[in-house]
Amino acid sequence: MGRGQKRGGGRGRGNRHQQDVEKRQRTNNGPPGGGYDGWLIETDKSNEAFEEYYKTQGVVPEGEWEQFLNILKKPLPVTFRINGSGRFADQIRDKLQSDFFSHFTDGSLMVEDEAVQPPRPLPWYPHNYAWHMDFSRTTLRKMPLLAEIHDYMKRANEAGTISRQEAVSMVPPLFLGVQPHHAVLDMCAAPGSKTQQLLEALHSGEGVPPGFVVANDADFKRCNLLTHQTKRVCSPCLIVTNHAAEQFPEVKRTGEGGKIEALRFDRILCDVPCSGDGTMRKAPDIWRKWNVNSGNGLHLVQLRIALQGAKLLKVGGRMVYSTCTFNPIEDEAVVAELLELCGGALQLVDCGDLLPQLKRLPGMTKWRVRDKFRWYDSWEEARDTCFKLDPSMFPTPSKAALPLQRCMRFLPHHQDTGGFFVCLLEKVSELPDVDAPSIKRRYMQQGGAAAAPQAGAGSAGDAAAPAAPEAAEGPAAAAAAAAAI
Repeated sequence: MGRGQKRGGGRGRGNRHQQDVEKRQRTNNGPPGGGYDGWLIETDKSNEAFEEYYKTQGVVPEGEWEQFLNILKKPLPVTFRINGSGRFADQIRDKLQSDFFSHFTDGSLMVEDEAVQPPRPLPWYPHNYAWHMDFSRTTLRKMPLLAEIHDYMKRANEAGTISRQEAVSMVPPLFLGVQPHHAVLDMCAAPGSKTQQLLEALHSGEGVPPGFVVANDADFKRCNLLTHQTKRVCSPCLIVTNHAAEQFPEVKRTGEGGKIEALRFDRILCDVPCSGDGTMRKAPDIWRKWNVNSGNGLHLVQLRIALQGAKLLKVGGRMVYSTCTFNPIEDEAVVAELLELCGGALQLVDCGDLLPQLKRLPGMTKWRVRDKFRWYDSWEEARDTCFKLDPSMFPTPSKAALPLQRCMRFLPHHQDTGGFFVCLLEKVSELPDVDAPSIKRRYMQQGGAAAAPQAGAGSAGDAAAPAAPEAAEGPAAAAAAAAAI
């Protein structure tokens, strides 16, 4: 999810951002070029703070900054995925190729001196079930064949045979390797595109699978969207729940011999709420809203969600942690702190041999931390003067020794996509007794016990902790709902 992005959380300034989403839906009724009309096209696609932040972090390889920035200012191409698997999905793919895409056998097509690139399969998606198209509305009007493709896509999407989904948004479920017998949890599931992928993987065998998918979201209204998205799978193996992901309850079940035991999941998708700057191409309003506080404010929420996921995971099970942001504070810093909190019970999995045609960058092992005033290199430097930072955000020598290069960052200019961060974690032993990180802890580490009352005493201080991150999630929430269109 970012997912609030989508993600998951549905937290924050919901009413205002729901209005933003509704406006975006009215102005983007699915043109194949993926662009926006109306007021959104006038968005000033520049932000000095954004550029200064990511240049300093070194997220983009040397010599690629202009390519990165230029493609962020362009609308996303249309990508769609054939739903299901097996013979039925093969028939849909073959029909698309024979009835429409076969007319582009000679490569690009010229329409009044404009080169039109033919629809093409995403090379890394299994069985050619995902496709990429990039042409404008003007081209649509000039070429009947393209208009026919567009009309077919609209009908197929309504019928549930295909789903419009951003390319990198399809990636996290592919790394989970869901099997029909697995118990699967999607912690921040709305709007449901990834949940649908998980269900399709669950149903990849014959008959009704013995496994199931629990799709959770913290926002009741977004659960309705989630239900609408997933009902096209017609699966009896889906449960939709409405909980704050970081507080998802431990479910009891009757095991062998009538013994009551805690339910543990084989696979967990932890697609957390994030600042969402990887979605700028489909949510250009993020350009003017972006600031460093958004990612900083969500860091602890993301860490608490990931830690709760680790607790609910079965030993030997796997969890994907993912965001739609480039920000290492929301990405590697969360993963590194999670690994240290779990004391060796979680390990990063090397995914280098999975989806080899999907271009990616390795995770970062060092980064800097910035508040609204200045940069810091360590918590010791920031402790007494920083604004709403937490020690868990900072790199340390012990974190640098972790194999964070096994994390994966996907940049837009590498394969004409949005931005994403993904890592795969495996639980190798039970977790130690770990308390969820809180803002109260930050005050304790900044000023000692005397500072604790400023954050609130006892449970009241912990209850207040999520307030700042929730307010920061807004731009990502709007971007997520757009992904379902």
